[in-house]
Amino acid sequence: IAEKGYGKRSFVEDYRLTGRACKGVINLNVSDKTGKVVSTIDVNDNDKFVVSTPGRICLFGEHQDYLHLPVIAGAISLRIAVEVRRRRDPLVHISLPDVNSSESFSLEGNLSYSKPGDYFRSAVNVLRNAGFTFSTGADCVVRSTIPIRAGTSSSSALVVSWINVLA
Repeated sequence: IAEKGYGKRSFVEDYRLTGRACKGVINLNVSDKTGKVVSTIDVNDNDKFVVSTPGRICLFGEHQDYLHLPVIAGAISLRIAVEVRRRRDPLVHISLPDVNSSESFSLEGNLSYSKPGDYFRSAVNVLRNAGFTFSTGADCVVRSTIPIRAGTSSSSALVVSWINVLA
């Protein structure tokens, strides 16, 4: 865990054994963004973790970033948070209490969209097409203080958080 809240989950088996005079093993690429590594903790498959992303507003150039045009954007203090508990199977269960909804699907087989704006399945498909694979499913609860359809990038924040969950 880094001093600015960043973390990385790694299996102990992924670290090589070294001798006394070794240079060590890098477990996190340290930067100004992450800060120094300050702690390690032992976690198991039953532990929960939370991924959170802020909303944003465009001060200049609304809806131009995907057209590769100039944008001046700023993060806002409202956030979306996805609380996650990994599963041992490929099933994904997502609770969306803020909108009284839920979704479930498997990460195995074809994943067709169930509705317009199906961000969860779409992100999985995009990552699959880029060569990613998924070894476990997850039970998730999504909560947000970002208003929907208010120009504060609630859907972008959801996709960013979800992709980080899948990673």
